[in-house]
Amino acid sequence: MKLIQPKTAAIRELLEITGAQANRKALTRTFTQQLVSVLQANKTELSTEAIAIIESEVDQVVGEQLKTGELQLKMYRIYARYFSLEEIQGLIAFNRSDIGKKANRVMPILNARVHDRSAAVVRGDRSEPHHGRVSRRLER
Repeated sequence: MKLIQPKTAAIRELLEITGAQANRKALTRTFTQQLVSVLQANKTELSTEAIAIIESEVDQVVGEQLKTGELQLKMYRIYARYFSLEEIQGLIAFNRSDIGKKANRVMPILNARVHDRSAAVVRGDRSEPHHGRVSRRLER
């Protein structure tokens, strides 16, 4: 897909406003979660140490690709595929509004909390309300 300059500039602006391309930690967390999910879906047993190694390697790749601009280019192509220039401009306007600014401040916190809860579910945390129900059904 060839990127058209006005659209690329608008996508760059949107990613800068939202902080999406600058947040290495969030990108690493997202990519690590995706890789771990794929491995676990394929019945791969992953120890805590293995997940830490995956996260470390993913972080290195993310850092390298952010430095070269390769990751940003991939992100631009994804946005360009799913949003028109007018839609991107609408997202920019929203993200510059008061509620958009709040969403950009709060979303990383919300995503981290959801990630923590999801991790607890995956770990089988006994404090999770579903644990007893799932355990009882599996025992049947």
